[in-house]
Amino acid sequence: MRLVLVRHAEAVLLGTYGAESDAERMLTFTGRATANALAAFLASRGWTCDALVCSTLVRARETALPLLACTNPRPNEPLEWGDLEPDTFKPKKTAERIAELNAKTVAVVGHNPNLNRWAEWLLGTPAIEFDKGAAACFRCRGGPSEGQATLEWYLPPEFYVPVTSS
Repeated sequence: MRLVLVRHAEAVLLGTYGAESDAERMLTFTGRATANALAAFLASRGWTCDALVCSTLVRARETALPLLACTNPRPNEPLEWGDLEPDTFKPKKTAERIAELNAKTVAVVGHNPNLNRWAEWLLGTPAIEFDKGAAACFRCRGGPSEGQATLEWYLPPEFYVPVTSS
Protein backbone atom coordinates (compact mmCIF):
# COMPACT_ATOMS: atom_id res chain seq x y z
CA MET A 1 0.00 0.00 0.00
CA ARG A 2 0.94 3.64 -0.27
CA LEU A 3 0.61 6.07 2.59
CA VAL A 4 0.69 9.79 1.86
CA LEU A 5 1.34 12.04 4.84
CA VAL A 6 0.34 15.69 4.51
CA ARG A 7 1.05 18.40 7.05
CA HIS A 8 -1.73 20.95 7.39
CA ALA A 9 -1.14 24.25 5.65
CA GLU A 10 -0.54 27.61 7.38
CA ALA A 11 -3.12 28.43 10.06
CA VAL A 12 -4.11 31.62 11.86
CA LEU A 13 -2.53 32.43 15.20
CA LEU A 14 -4.31 31.50 18.39
CA GLY A 15 -6.59 34.33 19.46
CA THR A 16 -7.16 35.69 15.94
CA TYR A 17 -10.25 35.33 13.75
CA GLY A 18 -12.24 33.79 16.61
CA ALA A 19 -9.79 30.93 17.22
CA GLU A 20 -9.95 30.73 21.00
CA SER A 21 -8.40 27.25 21.18
CA ASP A 22 -5.73 25.46 19.17
CA ALA A 23 -8.39 23.12 17.76
CA GLU A 24 -10.27 26.10 16.25
CA ARG A 25 -7.35 27.56 14.29
CA MET A 26 -8.41 27.80 10.64
CA LEU A 27 -6.23 28.14 7.57
CA THR A 28 -4.99 31.55 6.53
CA PHE A 29 -5.61 32.80 3.00
CA THR A 30 -2.12 31.52 2.11
CA GLY A 31 -2.89 28.20 3.81
CA ARG A 32 -6.06 27.75 1.75
CA ALA A 33 -4.17 28.57 -1.43
CA THR A 34 -1.48 26.04 -0.49
CA ALA A 35 -4.05 23.29 0.22
CA ASN A 36 -5.80 23.99 -3.08
CA ALA A 37 -2.49 24.05 -4.98
CA LEU A 38 -1.44 20.69 -3.52
CA ALA A 39 -4.72 19.06 -4.54
CA ALA A 40 -4.53 20.61 -8.03
CA PHE A 41 -0.90 19.51 -8.46
CA LEU A 42 -1.65 15.93 -7.44
CA ALA A 43 -4.79 15.79 -9.60
CA SER A 44 -2.90 17.12 -12.62
CA ARG A 45 -0.60 14.12 -12.33
CA GLY A 46 -3.45 11.63 -12.05
CA TRP A 47 -2.82 10.87 -8.37
CA THR A 48 -5.74 9.36 -6.46
CA CYS A 49 -6.25 7.83 -3.04
CA ASP A 50 -8.81 5.33 -1.80
CA ALA A 51 -9.22 6.88 1.65
CA LEU A 52 -8.63 10.32 3.14
CA VAL A 53 -8.13 10.71 6.89
CA CYS A 54 -7.40 13.84 8.92
CA SER A 55 -7.18 14.97 12.51
CA THR A 56 -10.24 16.56 14.10
CA LEU A 57 -8.61 20.01 14.21
CA VAL A 58 -10.04 22.64 11.86
CA ARG A 59 -6.76 23.37 10.05
CA ALA A 60 -6.21 19.69 9.19
CA ARG A 61 -9.79 19.27 7.97
CA GLU A 62 -9.53 22.42 5.83
CA THR A 63 -6.27 21.12 4.30
CA ALA A 64 -7.92 17.76 3.60
CA LEU A 65 -11.08 19.11 1.92
CA PRO A 66 -9.49 19.98 -1.46
CA LEU A 67 -7.95 16.48 -1.55
CA LEU A 68 -11.45 14.98 -1.67
CA ALA A 69 -11.33 15.68 -5.41
CA CYS A 70 -8.51 13.10 -5.62
CA THR A 71 -10.36 10.42 -3.66
CA ASN A 72 -11.90 7.47 -5.49
CA PRO A 73 -14.68 6.80 -4.68
CA ARG A 74 -15.26 10.38 -3.62
CA PRO A 75 -16.71 10.75 -0.12
CA ASN A 76 -18.48 13.88 1.08
CA GLU A 77 -16.09 14.33 4.00
CA PRO A 78 -12.67 13.06 5.08
CA LEU A 79 -12.58 10.59 7.95
CA GLU A 80 -11.63 12.43 11.16
CA TRP A 81 -9.53 10.61 13.76
CA GLY A 82 -8.70 12.05 17.17
CA ASP A 83 -5.52 9.98 17.36
CA LEU A 84 -4.05 12.17 14.60
CA GLU A 85 -4.17 15.29 16.75
CA PRO A 86 -0.90 16.95 17.87
CA ASP A 87 1.07 15.13 20.55
CA THR A 88 -0.91 11.88 20.23
CA PHE A 89 1.76 9.84 18.46
CA LYS A 90 0.54 6.23 18.52
CA PRO A 91 2.07 4.68 15.41
CA LYS A 92 0.98 1.07 15.95
CA LYS A 93 -2.63 1.99 16.76
CA THR A 94 -2.88 4.36 13.82
CA ALA A 95 -1.19 1.84 11.50
CA GLU A 96 -3.79 -0.76 12.51
CA ARG A 97 -6.63 1.67 11.79
CA ILE A 98 -5.12 2.51 8.39
CA ALA A 99 -4.75 -1.19 7.55
CA GLU A 100 -8.42 -1.74 8.44
CA LEU A 101 -9.38 0.65 5.64
CA ASN A 102 -8.27 -2.02 3.11
CA ALA A 103 -7.11 0.69 0.73
CA LYS A 104 -4.25 0.73 -1.76
CA THR A 105 -3.52 4.41 -1.12
CA VAL A 106 -4.40 6.34 2.03
CA ALA A 107 -3.79 10.06 2.53
CA VAL A 108 -3.42 11.28 6.12
CA VAL A 109 -3.52 14.99 6.97
CA GLY A 110 -2.01 15.79 10.34
CA HIS A 111 0.42 17.83 12.40
CA ASN A 112 4.01 18.06 13.57
CA PRO A 113 5.80 16.71 15.45
CA ASN A 114 3.68 13.63 14.71
CA LEU A 115 4.34 13.55 10.96
CA ASN A 116 8.10 13.83 11.37
CA ARG A 117 7.95 11.00 13.90
CA TRP A 118 5.65 8.95 11.64
CA ALA A 119 8.10 9.24 8.74
CA GLU A 120 10.95 8.19 11.03
CA TRP A 121 8.91 5.23 12.34
CA LEU A 122 7.93 4.11 8.83
CA LEU A 123 11.45 4.38 7.41
CA GLY A 124 13.36 3.29 10.50
CA THR A 125 15.57 6.37 10.31
CA PRO A 126 15.22 10.15 10.71
CA ALA A 127 14.35 11.45 7.29
CA ILE A 128 11.91 14.29 6.77
CA GLU A 129 11.01 17.61 8.32
CA PHE A 130 7.48 18.36 7.11
CA ASP A 131 6.95 22.01 6.21
CA LYS A 132 3.40 23.34 6.50
CA GLY A 133 1.57 22.06 3.43
CA ALA A 134 4.21 19.46 2.55
CA ALA A 135 3.32 15.92 1.45
CA ALA A 136 5.30 12.69 1.30
CA CYS A 137 4.43 9.30 -0.16
CA PHE A 138 5.63 6.06 1.41
CA ARG A 139 5.38 2.58 -0.10
CA CYS A 140 4.59 0.21 2.73
CA ARG A 141 5.13 -3.51 2.39
CA GLY A 142 1.71 -4.82 3.33
CA GLY A 143 0.41 -2.16 5.70
CA PRO A 144 2.27 0.58 7.54
CA SER A 145 4.79 -0.89 9.97
CA GLU A 146 7.97 0.18 11.69
CA GLY A 147 11.02 0.37 9.44
CA GLN A 148 9.28 -1.33 6.50
CA ALA A 149 8.51 1.60 4.19
CA THR A 150 10.39 3.36 1.43
CA LEU A 151 10.03 7.03 0.54
CA GLU A 152 8.69 7.49 -3.00
CA TRP A 153 8.41 11.28 -3.09
CA TYR A 154 8.38 14.42 -0.98
CA LEU A 155 6.68 17.65 -2.06
CA PRO A 156 7.49 20.85 -0.18
CA PRO A 157 5.09 23.70 -0.95
CA GLU A 158 7.82 25.54 -2.88
CA PHE A 159 7.58 22.78 -5.48
CA TYR A 160 3.87 23.02 -6.29
CA VAL A 161 2.64 26.47 -5.15
CA PRO A 162 2.67 28.90 -8.07
CA VAL A 163 4.97 31.88 -7.62
CA THR A 164 3.17 35.18 -7.97
CA SER A 165 4.87 38.41 -8.87
CA SER A 166 3.69 41.78 -7.65
